[in-house]
Amino acid sequence: MSNYRPLIQLQSIWNVGHLNNSQSASRIRTIHAENTGDICNPISSRDFQKNQFSPTFYSFQRSLSSNNATLQHLPVHTVLSALGSVHQQSLETRPAVFQTRESEQLDDDSYLGYSTITGDFLGTGEQGIAVGMPRGAELHGKVLLYTWNLTNYKNISSSQLGSYFGYSLAAGDLDGDGKLDLIIGAPMHTEPNTEDKYDVGRVYVFYQGGGFGSFNKSSFIEGMNSRSRFGHSVAYLGDMNQDGFHDFAVGAPYDGEFNRGAVYIYYGSSKGVLEKFGQVIYAEDLNTRSGIPVNTFGFSVTGGLDMDGNDYPDMAVGAYLSNSAFFFRSRPVVRLEAFVRFRTENKQIDIKNKNCNLPTGERATCTTIDFCIKYGGKGIPQQIRRWMYILDSKKSNIPRMMFLRRGSHTLNDTITLYKDSQDTCQTEEIYIKNDIRDKLTPLEAEVKYFMIQEEDAFDYRRMRNPQSQLKPVLDLNLPPSRKDSIIIQKNCGHDNICIPNLHINITKNVEKYLLDSKTNLEFDIIVSNLGEDSFETTLELSYPEGVHYKKTEVKDDVLGILCSPGLKRTLTCEIGNPLPARKIGIPPTYEFDVHVNSTNPESNDTLQDNYSRITIDIWVDSALDLISAQLIHQTVLQLAVVSSPSGKTLVWMQNHTQNVHTDQF
Repeated sequence: MSNYRPLIQLQSIWNVGHLNNSQSASRIRTIHAENTGDICNPISSRDFQKNQFSPTFYSFQRSLSSNNATLQHLPVHTVLSALGSVHQQSLETRPAVFQTRESEQLDDDSYLGYSTITGDFLGTGEQGIAVGMPRGAELHGKVLLYTWNLTNYKNISSSQLGSYFGYSLAAGDLDGDGKLDLIIGAPMHTEPNTEDKYDVGRVYVFYQGGGFGSFNKSSFIEGMNSRSRFGHSVAYLGDMNQDGFHDFAVGAPYDGEFNRGAVYIYYGSSKGVLEKFGQVIYAEDLNTRSGIPVNTFGFSVTGGLDMDGNDYPDMAVGAYLSNSAFFFRSRPVVRLEAFVRFRTENKQIDIKNKNCNLPTGERATCTTIDFCIKYGGKGIPQQIRRWMYILDSKKSNIPRMMFLRRGSHTLNDTITLYKDSQDTCQTEEIYIKNDIRDKLTPLEAEVKYFMIQEEDAFDYRRMRNPQSQLKPVLDLNLPPSRKDSIIIQKNCGHDNICIPNLHINITKNVEKYLLDSKTNLEFDIIVSNLGEDSFETTLELSYPEGVHYKKTEVKDDVLGILCSPGLKRTLTCEIGNPLPARKIGIPPTYEFDVHVNSTNPESNDTLQDNYSRITIDIWVDSALDLISAQLIHQTVLQLAVVSSPSGKTLVWMQNHTQNVHTDQF
């Protein structure tokens, strides 16, 4: 027998109808025993009860399960699970087969056998059995692990009451370690402390580790919507994207915008199942020949077999309320290997070295970039691809790099690739613009790639010919782009990280200001950098409401100092990019509170001298006519009280208040 382990679901038989007892029993026994050989006992008369409301109506008391029974083929043995007749402990008295023993009364109605799968859960190479018991462990739910002869060696329980942990089971090697991992559905899991959010559902993954049947790591995936019953069904799908890790599907038959159901596909990885689903199919995405909306989509799911011969496993989904089953074919998956690489030494570039001519005749700093790509995969022919190059992707709104042959920071190309061939490469020359301000952020190049035929979206609603050839798709688990970056060479020591030490020194032209005088308030500010190069260095000066900026005078401007007033009474001056180490900014002249900073962070130990507040005293000659309202509008300064020469009147004004204090000294 092959290693494939099929799963057969048997529908329960409850009512026989208006037949006599002998006819009913004979027919049911025939159904039950046909083609089963030694697997099942013939059904006896104890399985029937006479309906007390009708002398001629009989019901079939014993069911294979309250919803379904499962039949599993191991390489040597066959396993049939069913819930049982009355107490639903799933036991059998026939000594010719292995069976579970009757448990304590506490386990009555525990639904042992509700779900069953087989696999090597011990890591010994022998097939064992995992059995779901969704009402076991005092209604918390439990999964029991057995050897092939039904020796129970491990139990896994849930922590939430009524979650129906173990309702559905599946298994696959999700982390690629060669050991079978266990997937358990708990469709009635409810998020605690959330109002009106119940039966959300949860799926647990238990990873088989070292040792005898050890599951030393676990994770879970939470459903997203109330009453969706995420995890009602789970199914092993095989390696859907051919990445070496097994994948699985989760059914949520009441999920979706209109609660019609959904199926989620999750991919495995070296770290286990990826938390984000790789694909979701909603009932609203489907259609039937009758045009009637599909309901309970995802009530049952199965997969793992290549039904159309394209080397990829396919999937089938049931929607019992719509009397429908849907067959989904897997599309071939293309795996890309790409890289982009700057041809610069030590991942740095010196923008002072103008080594090429632009079409405008201007000199600029240039370098070259290599873009390379190759692809492979199963069931994919030679393909044509389109890819896109993007320069300076971190600063795409104001790009600092351009393609020399296009004068743009983006470039689209269509090239032909050959399956499993060597890298297909393309070299492009790029230049760095001369007027860039940001010299700290790395210069980054990115190559993006996608299938040309992917522009036509895959439409689930359209019926497809089962024999038609499906178009390949890119592996969505791989990044859709590759990047490389370089940094602008700076005078920052061996680590190429600049830590400046900025300092402000301020002098003013007056110590006291005579109110209503025509004298300008002037400040000489010297900014010095006592550390390493400071980039995008700016100096900001804030002044009070009512004081107006007049002008800035820059002496011997060797750094290209530029000052401009802002909207919120703030003057901003650009004083060096970079302001070199041990360099002094040429002092401009302007007014009042001053702060200096740079885009590269300064050490916290040296920040205290980056800010200065200037206080000017205002005094009024006593011979002047003092009209407080007019004076208030003429000068609006936040000032401190100071001493005044003998015989003069001291005026102290604060924040537009009309308080004028006169004191004689």
